[in-house]
Amino acid sequence: MNFLGLPLDLEQRIYAAFDGVQLHDGVGYFEADAIDGYLEKNSPEYNSAREKDTRNDWRTLVSAFSKAHDELPLLFMDAAGLHYYLPIFLLTGTALDLFQTQFLEAIENNQPSEYIKLFQLLTSKQKSCLLEVYERLADYSGWVEHFIVECDFSSAEAIDKTENRDEYIALLKLKKYLEN
Repeated sequence: MNFLGLPLDLEQRIYAAFDGVQLHDGVGYFEADAIDGYLEKNSPEYNSAREKDTRNDWRTLVSAFSKAHDELPLLFMDAAGLHYYLPIFLLTGTALDLFQTQFLEAIENNQPSEYIKLFQLLTSKQKSCLLEVYERLADYSGWVEHFIVECDFSSAEAIDKTENRDEYIALLKLKKYLEN
């Protein structure tokens, strides 16, 4: 079940690529919300929020996240939490703009962050799914490959007049980073 109108084969590849990904001891959505709310770690309220996080099967959360959710807790997740929730966001479209902003900030600053750690956790199949969803969101039309193969980012001026210029440039940067 996806809510972005993704082709069935891409949806199936997302499910397969992230099969078995678990939260383990990572910071999930509800715990991140508790952190955002300045709850004291190990307080009863904090522990209650942490216990709400499903840890073993992200698939059970897809339909729940198809509805509006506060995106700010994503800023407080660790890499394990981001990895666990990423397929949900890819399938539902939830928080993909925020992810894009955080991805770019992590890439451009090249400093340790949970997003850099997330990139290191992703398998090649997971990276492929991530890029394909972003390609579709950027109204991908084959010619982006031309810029990746034959141009560097200083040539991105050619995209300036494109309606989705920022999305294309973000996609190019993300592709280049993940391919290295």
